[in-house]
Amino acid sequence: MALPALGVHHPGLTSWERRYTLGCKFSAIPLFLTGIWSGWLILPNILHALTSFTPSGGSSNIIHATDYLTQPGHKVCGDQL
Repeated sequence: MALPALGVHHPGLTSWERRYTLGCKFSAIPLFLTGIWSGWLILPNILHALTSFTPSGGSSNIIHATDYLTQPGHKVCGDQL
């Protein structure tokens, strides 16, 4: 691990490899943040679109957590455990 403040500078890497590593570090952070931002904007629309496929008439495609906690295996596997 490189700790430039303590005088440790990428041991074992050539100058070209150090430049390549810095490029990857500086490009990874904005790409990661862009992915978080786009997911934050798109996810509610995707969930709305997927839940709109629920047919009318009492059916539901949302499974509540209490169903998993009160009867483990019954809803998931369909058999008695």
